[in-house]
Amino acid sequence: QKLLPSYLGIFNKLGGHMTTRLFRATFLDMFSQHTIVVEFEAPFPVDEQVDYKKLATQRLGEMIRKDLVKIRDIEPIEI
Repeated sequence: QKLLPSYLGIFNKLGGHMTTRLFRATFLDMFSQHTIVVEFEAPFPVDEQVDYKKLATQRLGEMIRKDLVKIRDIEPIEI
């Protein structure tokens, strides 16, 4: 991957700052059909060499670590 995401923005391997835009990704829980919407900065225009799914997943992980997405409950599953 040519791009290096950081807290300061998105940079290419040569250190040049790239133009970004806010993107929105919707995650779907295949069991319950509930969704989680994540907004994240990513290079624009869309670049085939950028893994936008990875950037969205990284943003979801960041939101979980910052308690912006919380666990509602934990329960055992009856067998």
